[in-house]
Amino acid sequence: MYLYWKYFLFFCFIVLEINAQPILIRRFTPGNYKSDNVHQIELYNATNQAIDVKDYLLVTRDYSVYFLPKTIIAAQGIFSIGKKKESQKPLHLELTNYSTFLIRLFSRKVEGNYVVLFNPQGVVVQAFYYSQLPNIPFLPDLGQYLKPNKQTESFKLPPEQDTVWKYFGTGDDPAIGFVQINGEWKVTAANPSVNTIKATDYQQISGRYNEGVATLKWTTTFEDGLKNIDIERSTDQEQFNTITTIHAIGKPNFPQQYTYYDTAIQQDTIYYYRLKHQSLLGIYEYSKVIEIQTKTIKQEFSMQVITAGITPQIRFYSAYSQKLTMKILNDKYTEVAILYNNYVNADSENLLQLIENLPNGNYILVAMTEAKRYFQHLNIYK
Repeated sequence: MYLYWKYFLFFCFIVLEINAQPILIRRFTPGNYKSDNVHQIELYNATNQAIDVKDYLLVTRDYSVYFLPKTIIAAQGIFSIGKKKESQKPLHLELTNYSTFLIRLFSRKVEGNYVVLFNPQGVVVQAFYYSQLPNIPFLPDLGQYLKPNKQTESFKLPPEQDTVWKYFGTGDDPAIGFVQINGEWKVTAANPSVNTIKATDYQQISGRYNEGVATLKWTTTFEDGLKNIDIERSTDQEQFNTITTIHAIGKPNFPQQYTYYDTAIQQDTIYYYRLKHQSLLGIYEYSKVIEIQTKTIKQEFSMQVITAGITPQIRFYSAYSQKLTMKILNDKYTEVAILYNNYVNADSENLLQLIENLPNGNYILVAMTEAKRYFQHLNIYK
């Protein structure tokens, strides 16, 4: 029984540790709260349920703010905090009108800037600072924040040498900020008039036409506050019209794959497509433009065994830029070798050589494109 409780308590400890910090700082744009509109902080809810961040305390060199009840951050959601800006994306919390917001006094002779997030138990969740050089004095030891009853309470920041601090070496540049993407902190620009943090980035955008259907495929490298993806089409590369809107999968730190089939098109026409993504803050950005010709190509894909024997060579041709997987199966339809598993360029011929020695026998060469499967018999002999 003692052993049972020991492991049970150990398990509970592990669970508590894993779930100890559901709210994290995702973006830190230092700036100077008093003199510019650059300064901004974003909190991220790393869980799959909405969280009330009441009693959390956020402290910077310029101010402190105590979160009131019903300050809700949605599941996997971003919560932006800052000063009211002109012609700028909206904030979830506008500090100027927040009742527990307190401007702090500091010396302009002090280097750098910082942000610290305390949880309701008064424990530091995250602490970041930037300055020209590391390990130089930059912090006051004590500070104050306002409670809802308008009374002030004191807090104490970790000492400068504490390992809880994350250092960013930026010099004294107010146009630099930091964002966490895929678990890593990266430097980003801080422009008050545009969305400086991409909601996503597209890779491997491809398009092809086959039997009356234009197929678009793309991959997002990450989805950080991505809301919708509009697919826009044009015939002149100037006037684009939205043909559909896709709701983003919206997992911040994971790539996602999408496919769209456009059937409302005409034969023998050149169409241009682009993706327009909208962040949760209402900011738009565009992908590159791709071209699709609705012209039936007689030979979309072909393959040919040009050298037989123990190490055969296979030549293949693809009319489209697309993902291709080529395998060899034995006479029992069991996979014995993978020859190719990658993207191929449009209108290109390629040559493969089997480098693995297979036993004599009859095999099947299988090529799987994004549209069809192709089969061809293959004999291997010595």
